[in-house]
Amino acid sequence: METRVKGKHFEVNDALRQRVQQKLGRLERYLDTIAEAHVELARESTRSATDRYVVQVTLWAGGVVVRGEQKAADVYQALDAVFDVLQERLVRFKEKRYRRTGRRRPERIGQVLAPPATEPPEALEDEEDEPLSIVRVKRTPIKPMPAEEAIEQLELLGHDFYVFLDSATERVSVLYRRRDGGYGLIQPEPA
Repeated sequence: METRVKGKHFEVNDALRQRVQQKLGRLERYLDTIAEAHVELARESTRSATDRYVVQVTLWAGGVVVRGEQKAADVYQALDAVFDVLQERLVRFKEKRYRRTGRRRPERIGQVLAPPATEPPEALEDEEDEPLSIVRVKRTPIKPMPAEEAIEQLELLGHDFYVFLDSATERVSVLYRRRDGGYGLIQPEPA
């Protein structure tokens, strides 16, 4: 597994790097096809001492992207908390796979989409300083998938919406989480 550990506004020492590697090793028992991991440790100057350190982890395992972010007063607490969140998401993902098929399908997970071979997503993000305009642009590959798989991706990323190419309609669709806990799907009408 290729691992990148980056610090923002503070130095990442060897003890932190070793702790990250140890935690990533434990996650491989839940999803053994993890090919790439990006870990960003940041120190923010906030009034609240409880949200001083932010740890953000993104994992790529074939076509599956799992992301987690946590804040804490201590960088080690934030690191432990984010890996607890990732472990919970991976366990839930694995249980859904078992329930749906009754067996494990690592060949599908590993073959859907290889991790980015050229540049990581951070290099693809453009930040612009225009007032009252788009502040950040994220570019990501869109692959065809059924709505059920898009729900899994939404849950793994921990976001409120997910843009995907619906394999049934062959159109770009937006899946979002509703306030009542359900999901909504926005599909464009043909012009």
